[in-house]
Amino acid sequence: MSRLQWPDSTNSPSEIPGTIHIVVFDPEKRMTLGVKTLHMNVDYNPYEGREVTGVTDTVISRVQVVINGGRFTGRAGAGSFLRRSAR
Repeated sequence: MSRLQWPDSTNSPSEIPGTIHIVVFDPEKRMTLGVKTLHMNVDYNPYEGREVTGVTDTVISRVQVVINGGRFTGRAGAGSFLRRSAR
């Protein structure tokens, strides 16, 4: 997948009026997935040890930096669940 194709493969921009989200994605960076890198509330990850290419570096959500340099800096519980229909 090329750098130009990647945005087309993701969800459409936020559908909630008044919200702005910015994602800085490094398509060349490599990362090993694991419990400590995926911020899950469990101690098991089926992808443990898998190496991937392409990593989110920075995320700004509603003018708050929630991922900075690949590390979560947001406030736990600050997000909200958006129910969506199956495609």
